[in-house]
Amino acid sequence: PDGEVEDTRDLRRDVSREIRRFKPDLVITQNPHRTYNLGASHRDHRITAGVALDCVYPLARDHLAFPELMPEFEPHRVREVYVMQWENPRLVVDVSDVMDLKLKALACHASQFADFAAVEARVRERARQLGQGQGYAYAETFDRIVLGR
Repeated sequence: PDGEVEDTRDLRRDVSREIRRFKPDLVITQNPHRTYNLGASHRDHRITAGVALDCVYPLARDHLAFPELMPEFEPHRVREVYVMQWENPRLVVDVSDVMDLKLKALACHASQFADFAAVEARVRERARQLGQGQGYAYAETFDRIVLGR
């Protein structure tokens, strides 16, 4: 149920398994910290972001973590993590070409929005603001973590 995600061993194992299965070079996640400047952060988002970061390092890459996943899912080292960040970001990504696709994907969460038109306008305006000064019509901003090999 909404608001009831917990940081459990089972969740960390499942996320680590998926990282090991797909072997991504890049993981993009929410910010695990409260961010009140845009409204209170949803608890589930913060917890899953923290779990994602724990799984990227050290759990998915460590052969001692979740040995029950091997040999089918061998450890994997993610190269980079982008953590969503609005204040003082280290990375600005041009999303102009995919803005409509982003909004279409967001609209799939119909149960979350009583007035999607208002949400769409707010998301579009925020992305426009983030792109200002960068030469982008729309942007998303992140902290970029480069992990050693």
